Parts: sequence; C-alpha cells; structure tokens
Amino acid sequence: MEKILQPSTGIDNVGVGNQWTHNLRKGPFYHHVTYIGTLTKTAATAGFTSPTLADFISLLEVRVNTEARRVIQAIELDTIQQAWGSIYAAVATDGIANDLITAVADVVNGANTTRVTTFQFTIYFTEPWRNSYVAQRFFGLPTLWPSGQTVDIQVAAKTPANALITNIVIRAEEFIDFAKGPHLKTLANGQPDTTSPAILPMVNFWRLNKNYSGTDFSITDWGSVGGKLQQVSIFGQANDFLTKFKLLGDNIVKRDTTKARNDQLNVTYEFDYPIPTLTAPYDKANVTHIALDVSDDVTDWFQFDQYKNVELALTLNQAAAANKVLYAIVQAYDVIQLPAKA
Repeated sequence: MEKILQPSTGIDNVGVGNQWTHNLRKGPFYHHVTYIGTLTKTAATAGFTSPTLADFISLLEVRVNTEARRVIQAIELDTIQQAWGSIYAAVATDGIANDLITAVADVVNGANTTRVTTFQFTIYFTEPWRNSYVAQRFFGLPTLWPSGQTVDIQVAAKTPANALITNIVIRAEEFIDFAKGPHLKTLANGQPDTTSPAILPMVNFWRLNKNYSGTDFSITDWGSVGGKLQQVSIFGQANDFLTKFKLLGDNIVKRDTTKARNDQLNVTYEFDYPIPTLTAPYDKANVTHIALDVSDDVTDWFQFDQYKNVELALTLNQAAAANKVLYAIVQAYDVIQLPAKA
C-alpha cells in the first residue's frame, strides 16, 4: 500500500503560554505525526543555553472523539521513545528556520544573545522499532472504516509560558496510508462485517502521579487504566530512584526483580538502548521501563483487564525528595468500540 508523507492540517492557537490543538483529517491511517516547531530565545550571552523540548511542548494529549486516550509530558514520551532507539528521539537544531533549510545566525546585542532553534518531535502510532512489518503497523491509527464511519482525532499540547521565548511557529507533517479500520466481526469470507460495530485498537498512555513518604509503597489504584498492559515507565525524583519492584495480578507474581536485572532484560530484547544524559528525573538512573511487551509478538502483554487486583510494589533507593511524587507512565492496549453510525 502506498505511503504518503505530506504536510498535515493546520494547528490552532499557537503561541507561547497557549494550549494549541491539531485536528487530524478523517480518512487516513496514521503511522506517525511530526511537529516542527521553531522558537526564538533571547537571554544573557553569559551562560546562554538553547531552548529545550520542554520549552516547546509540556503536557500533550491525543483525543479520540474528545476523550483523552494519551496523556503524557513530551519529555517523558521522548525518553520512552529513545529507549527503543536514538533515531526516535526528538531533534533540536540551532540556527535553522522552520523550513529546515534556511540558516539563521545568532544575533548578539550587547549582553544578550538571540537564537532560533527548530524542534522535530514525533508521535508514533505504528511502532517502527519492531522487527516485522505486521507487528509495526498493528498499533497504527485508522480514522475511516469500511462502513463509512469516521472518528475525530485531536492532538492538544501546551507550549509553556516563558519570558525568554518569542516567535513560535509550529507546523505538522503526517506519514499515512489509507488502510481502513476493523469491525468487531468478520464474515465467513474474511471480510469485515460492516453491520457490526467499528472498533479502534489503540495504545493508550495514562499518566499516574503517586505520592510517597517512605522507600516502600505500592500502586494499586490505576484510575482509568484498562486493557492489556504493555509497559510501565517509572520516573523517580532525583536519587529517589527505583531499586526493585514486584508486579502481581490477583496476588500471583508476574515480575519480581531489581532495577538492574530489569534493565538487563530490556537490553537483551534490544529495548533499553543507551540514551543521552538528561536532567533528573529523566536521566537513565531515575527512569525504569518495566517492559511487559518485549518481543515481536504483539500479544506479548500483561492481561490487566483479566485480574480483579493489580499491584505494583516499589522499593526506592531513598525517600529524600522535598516534593515526594513519582510519575508512572502506563501504556495499555485497548479496543474502543465506536458509537453506531448515525
């Protein structure tokens, strides 16, 4: 099937300090969407640093028919995607315009420097880091079904307020084909039964914040999380990193290991590639990816929705942070049954 790389639809309400929105067009099957954002920063020349991804995007959401199905900080998503390989990391280029061609030199005006930086940040739906094409596209995002039904997909993100940042420009590119989504049932000949509900298979990202006071605590309240658990990424406070954990379903142990052994398992399955040194808690020492879906078998997940109680018991190195909050990014595959076609 032909695949198309092209400019996407326009982005609304772009501005520093604004939440901007991007409504995807209906019809395509989305492999990924890349946001190309240019920031201009003016600050003291002494100690000048370039803008970071966190200056471009903070919290982002992917919404299906107005309901948020992915909620995550951009730097958290970038850290997770880098774990699959450095080629999936966000790219920041100083001194280049939004067209990714035109050079823009720094301007030094007395004690201040002005620099233009352009970011390329991608939200993946299909997973190109998997080994087979079938597995890669299993999690892709359809927006049209054989019955003619469509779905509304919106990406919403926040560019934080920052007195040093001006002149923000954002555009989007999409990598798509036109495969249609599945229906709940199929006919005897293998074709979709268009009289049955249209369904949207999707990997959801839930962001849980958990308070802690000591080094031992458990996650037992999972909020909206459901479906098939693929991965939990733990972002600890600086030096309050995870040392060991135990995952249980109805008191049956599924994982019981240390961070070191877990990280080694991830490397064995080519998951946890070395990542650049980032600011805590996004550096490697303070991040633990509990990858349950480690093989090319797309059903290699933890059946979260088959258990009455799921517990993730955590042990931290210490509990010294002043603001004792740990963030858990939970990836869970689920099938959304769409409303009947009007």
